[in-house]
Amino acid sequence: MRYLLGNIPTALTLSRIFVSGMLIKLFFVDVLPWGKTSCLIGIGIVSDILDGLTARWLKVASSFGAGLDRIADKLFVVVSLVLLSTHSFFLVQLQKALITSIILLEGLLACLLLFGAVFRLDIHSSRAGKEKMHLECLGILLWSVAGYFNMLEISAQILIIIFLSGANIFAILSIFSYLKKWR
Repeated sequence: MRYLLGNIPTALTLSRIFVSGMLIKLFFVDVLPWGKTSCLIGIGIVSDILDGLTARWLKVASSFGAGLDRIADKLFVVVSLVLLSTHSFFLVQLQKALITSIILLEGLLACLLLFGAVFRLDIHSSRAGKEKMHLECLGILLWSVAGYFNMLEISAQILIIIFLSGANIFAILSIFSYLKKWR
């Protein structure tokens, strides 16, 4: 029984990877089904919230699970941002720059994660990393829900820009926290 319970957090993390695959499938449609996209993004965000909570509640947290969670997070965020940006008609240059920056920073963080895992360094996310993910998820969720309700107006765009700007700042802080922790 303990073995089955111990796999619940991993199953939740793997579900986020599956959701990312479903979102990739949506790249190939002409008109984005905003309802399905919003539901998939919501499922991805809920699985991100629940996997860590479940692991701590069941006392089955592990380095493997933490690393898998981080990879699933990066895949989910990058796929969601690219999907939403390729299917949005109204994208200001600042949003394009922020999305590009987040994708590059997520790539750098993934490299740091791999480096830390290879050299058996502490790869648990910092407070800045957690806040980065919260802001990314809020921006992605707002974007998908606003698209569903056809409300991609200036007020929604400004909030999305604020969330993505904050995510960029916390991504940079997260990089520095790893470098400081590993020196």
